[in-house]
Amino acid sequence: MPRPIQWMPEQDAMILRMRDAGEMWDDIAAAVGHSRNATKDRGKLLLILRGTPEGALTRRTGPAAPKPEAPPSIVERPTLPPLSDESWRLICAGTCLAGDPPPKFQGWGRLL
Repeated sequence: MPRPIQWMPEQDAMILRMRDAGEMWDDIAAAVGHSRNATKDRGKLLLILRGTPEGALTRRTGPAAPKPEAPPSIVERPTLPPLSDESWRLICAGTCLAGDPPPKFQGWGRLL
């Protein structure tokens, strides 16, 4: 089992100072001499205890990015006919058939 890290007050102060300056967690971790995840966990705890949890979440200073538009639900989406160009493209994307035209339907007699 890994030994717990003994954080020093100087390291805590450095984490808070660098995070307030907008530094990335990777740079802060290198400065305090611990792993990125350990430093990030400690930094988030310090920021929450200080009363500024928003600093733990993001370093962006502008408005939040707009959420991407969700695809229509299955109920709202129109159905595609079998072997249409669009349905064939969606089915074959990422396979060896990608880019090939859909096969031509020869009628039910050949299948029965």
